[in-house]
Amino acid sequence: MIMKILLSIILILFITIFVSCESKNSIETEDPSKTDNSYIDFFNNRVVFEIEIVDDIKYICSYLPCDTCSHSGEATPPIWTIITNSSYSNYTFEEFLGIPKKDSKGKLYRGEFKTLYKQNNNGDYELYLAFDDFFFQYFTLDKLDNIWFYGAYAGIAYWDKTNLHVYNPQNSLLPVNSVNGIVVDNSDIVWVCPDGVGLLKIESGNWTLIPGSDIPGFTSSSYLTGPWLDNENNIWFKIYDSDTVANFLRLTDNEWHLASPGKGMTNTVLKIDSKGVLWAIDYDLLTYFKNNEWVIFDSGVGPQIITVNSDDSLVYIGTENGLFVRPK
Repeated sequence: MIMKILLSIILILFITIFVSCESKNSIETEDPSKTDNSYIDFFNNRVVFEIEIVDDIKYICSYLPCDTCSHSGEATPPIWTIITNSSYSNYTFEEFLGIPKKDSKGKLYRGEFKTLYKQNNNGDYELYLAFDDFFFQYFTLDKLDNIWFYGAYAGIAYWDKTNLHVYNPQNSLLPVNSVNGIVVDNSDIVWVCPDGVGLLKIESGNWTLIPGSDIPGFTSSSYLTGPWLDNENNIWFKIYDSDTVANFLRLTDNEWHLASPGKGMTNTVLKIDSKGVLWAIDYDLLTYFKNNEWVIFDSGVGPQIITVNSDDSLVYIGTENGLFVRPK
């Protein structure tokens, strides 16, 4: 319930901030790749708050703070920028199909809300699924290319390539409709973070609800967010209202470990990059997890860091004042 209220407040604030700015300050959808400016220049002075990389294509979400708006903190509507090599194009939220997810055959899926699109043999996206009643926020694929969704206070759903199965407290062990995250690990186990009620594990069709009493640092008012799966099959969680000094947990081979990524503060942000490396963001400090320890990455970035991602050779850093690219 607490999570639901907070999400509702955040959504209202998000809409208020981005819609209230004068339209003359908005960034029009265009193809800046036809100019001589590089894509790095395009992000100058923009707040970059999401970076995803799929098949070497970068998907970056950003907005431009509004200097002429009547209230402090207002901004232009956010846009998605898709970068292929050195060319890029911008899309509004309404035009953007979502971050692609890849199946075992290399086909890509994109979608959100009530529609899911699948890449055809020509590389184009065609409508794959359209739901009447289930409204999803996120999806992921298991090892057999079945698709798992979690919805907007609607529980979770499972597409077995033929039928959609929707699970909620009335027909399953899922204790609440509100879900904070879902991930499928390398053993094809599905992990779900119900809002405020332990952790749900789904293995070979068998459902197990792990109570909070079995989770280190968990209290009656605690809840988990995440989960994040790294390239070593560790599953990471952020725990709120913990009764320990650690605000994070790592699950490895079904054993819990209290963790302190980066500075280990409440406001520490975790992010998995395109190579499965886990990063911790603490304002202007970047660290990554390697060989069971946290390594400081010398980014040389001054503005507050909001997000990060990397490919084989470069690290992409999103800040409150632009995009920065650094060699690994």
